[in-house]
Amino acid sequence: MVGDTVTEGLKLIFASVYDGNPVPLHGLIENEEANDYVRDAAINAMVVLEHTGQVPRAEVIDYFRSLFHERLKRSPSFVWDSLVCAVADLPAPELLAEVRQAYAQDLIDEDVAGLEGIERDMAAPDPRRREQSHLITDAIAEMQCWAAFHLENSWPQRLPEAQESLPPSPAPLPPSYAPPKPFIRERKIGRNAPCPCGSGKKYKKCCGQG
Repeated sequence: MVGDTVTEGLKLIFASVYDGNPVPLHGLIENEEANDYVRDAAINAMVVLEHTGQVPRAEVIDYFRSLFHERLKRSPSFVWDSLVCAVADLPAPELLAEVRQAYAQDLIDEDVAGLEGIERDMAAPDPRRREQSHLITDAIAEMQCWAAFHLENSWPQRLPEAQESLPPSPAPLPPSYAPPKPFIRERKIGRNAPCPCGSGKKYKKCCGQG
C-alpha cells in the first residue's frame, strides 16, 4: 500500500490537497534527506498543478529553471532523472538548453531517461499524459487499479499438477538395423571327455588339440 501510494498516487494526492502555497512542495523537492521517490512525486505534482490550472505555466517553468541552476545538488540522482522527465511531460521546450547541459554533465541516467526521447517528447507531447493529470475526487475509483489490489497479476501462478504418464516409446529402428546376437558362454569340455564332434575320441586327442 505504501509503495503504491508513493509510486502511483502521491503526485495526484499532492495536487489534490494543494492549498495555493507551493513552498511545502518546493521544500520537499529540495530536501536531500527525503526519499527520492517522494521527491519525484512532488516534482510531478508541479506538472499536475499546471495541467489542472492551479499554478501558472510560467511559474512552474521558472521554478524548474531554478532547480537546474541552483536549487538541486549537482550530483547524479533519481531526482535529476525525474526533473528532465517532468520538463518533457509539461512540456517545456524553453528549458531544452538546461536539459542538455544536465546530460552533458552526466547528471542523468540515460537508462532511465534518454536525451533523444526527452527531446522527442518536448517536440511532440503525448496528449494522454495531460489526460492523466487530474485531481482525485473518488479515492476508491482512483485506487482500484493499484497493483496492491491485483495480486493475481503480481504473484506467480500455480503451475498445473504434473500428470503421470507412460514411459516414452523407443524410437523406431531403421529397416537396415540388425540386432546383435546375444553372447552365450559355451559349456567347458573336459580334456578327457568325449569330443562333441562325434569322432569317439577324447577331446584332448581330437578337437581339443593345439
